[in-house]
Amino acid sequence: MPDPCPTRARSVSSPPSTHPLRFVWSAVAGFRRHHALMLLAPAWGALYIPVCYYAIKRIVDALADGRAPAWPTLAGPIALWLAADLSTGLLWRLSTFAAWRSEPWVRRGIVVAAVARILSYGHGFFQNAAVGGLVSKVKALSDGYDDLWNQCSGGMAFLALAMLASAANLAWIDVRLGLIVLGWLALALALNLRMGRAVVRLVGERSEARHRATAECADILGNAAAVKMFAARQVECDRLARSMDGDLVAKEVASLKLDFRVGLLNDLLGLLFLAAMLAAVWHLRAGGHISIGSVVQVFGLMFNLSLNLFLLIQEYQNLVHKLGSLHSALSVLDADRDEYGGLSLRAAAPGVEFQRLCFRHADGHAVFDGLDLAVAPGEKLGIVGETGAGKTTLVHLLLKHLRPQSGRVLVGGCDIAAVDADCLRRAIAVIPQDISLFHRDLRANIAYGRPDADDDAIERAARRAHAHGFISRLPAGYATRVGERGIKLSGGQRQRIGIARALLKDAPILVLDEATSSLDSRTETLIQDALRELLRGKTVLAIAHRLSTLKDMDRIVVLDRGRVVESGTHATLMADARSRYAALWAAQAGRAPDAAERAR
Repeated sequence: MPDPCPTRARSVSSPPSTHPLRFVWSAVAGFRRHHALMLLAPAWGALYIPVCYYAIKRIVDALADGRAPAWPTLAGPIALWLAADLSTGLLWRLSTFAAWRSEPWVRRGIVVAAVARILSYGHGFFQNAAVGGLVSKVKALSDGYDDLWNQCSGGMAFLALAMLASAANLAWIDVRLGLIVLGWLALALALNLRMGRAVVRLVGERSEARHRATAECADILGNAAAVKMFAARQVECDRLARSMDGDLVAKEVASLKLDFRVGLLNDLLGLLFLAAMLAAVWHLRAGGHISIGSVVQVFGLMFNLSLNLFLLIQEYQNLVHKLGSLHSALSVLDADRDEYGGLSLRAAAPGVEFQRLCFRHADGHAVFDGLDLAVAPGEKLGIVGETGAGKTTLVHLLLKHLRPQSGRVLVGGCDIAAVDADCLRRAIAVIPQDISLFHRDLRANIAYGRPDADDDAIERAARRAHAHGFISRLPAGYATRVGERGIKLSGGQRQRIGIARALLKDAPILVLDEATSSLDSRTETLIQDALRELLRGKTVLAIAHRLSTLKDMDRIVVLDRGRVVESGTHATLMADARSRYAALWAAQAGRAPDAAERAR
């Protein structure tokens, strides 16, 4: 017998790093030369101020004796100043050129990689995650690259190099000035590095609180219709305010208090530096060790150093904040994924089999305990049972949204545990009770399962699903955008779009989960005719509470507490007046089944 799963699907690429600096390093892969080029401008720009002050010192010394200096004496420093100015401008323009050739693509790559990673997570992740929080974290990843790169290159790198150049210039004038600067920088660096760890922790907590607040806002706005229906606008606003007071506001206050303490200590260090430098300059000038031009140069460099250190500390604090925010956002890239990169399915109409299946939810609630159920290739199986019997869980297990604790699910004779999740789901078309539509036009929504379909194929699928009539009456027809989650359409219209999507996808396995529940009786009759054509030659699992929709199934099974308690055709199950199926039918009909119904 040939192997039913002989090929292997392409695996998903490895996840991005969850360490902030490694994340940025991997994000700029392919554009590292551009980023290196962008560093030239701040590196050279850091030398610009010391060079200018040196030129000013030469000019002041030339003018200090009160006589008009010869033109050659001034030509050198003026030329030096102009050359520094022109070269700095040229390098900054070159940096801008490198930025527009790289940064937009890096940002796009981060967003696409993050969304791809999130979409690879299992079903349970999305049951517990708030969409608003996820979107907030994806945005924070892109912003984190921008912030971190700009802080390190245009901010911190420039300021740090400028300070080193100024310190070296002061040490060249007199080594004692260099020692004062060195001591001041060492104290400032030690203070800010020590406090930085606490800042990172507080900022991370604050960022998580912001993501939760964003998710809560999205939850409220996403349910705006319900809020209005229950006249609960003030209730929701008060609830949001209380939630933010106890979470986000408290963490922001704690973070700002720490920033205040760090800033106060840095201000005291700045005053000590100023006092020490003034005393040193007074001593050196009084002893005749430096000229008037050198005094002007020292004062200029002192001002530049003080300003640059202030700005550097601000940039460092901002960097610490950005690292904390980015570290919080990177948590979205660290979750369990579905199994991608496994085997591919090849059977034209594969059978489905659940063997000794055991499954419990995370809370310990047992759904299946040794379930055995087989659906032959091309068989149409109806699944019924009361709420909580395990019908929907069975579908989630088939789609690999959930993983059984033991037992196997076979599709086409292949254990789906070894099958690539995307390949498996491409072989299954699902028409759920709640149809999920994208905020795109109707053409794109219908063709979602088969993006290469042409307009004629899309229209044929819509006609078969009895959706073409209402679509053609819309002002933009198939180009009509349906709103978020299809809010512009009625429940029945969304259901028909979902059926058209499944018709166009034409997968060998079809799962109907209350597929006609949102339709009126007349439209349901028309849709059932279309579904009969769709079901032909496919393996079908149909879940329905409305039992009349399952009468044409080849076989119907009744689930109760995760076990198959009855199995047979509609007629054979109805023939036994004591069967659970007959009791369910009678409950829907509002009376006991008569002999004619049992015979049908």
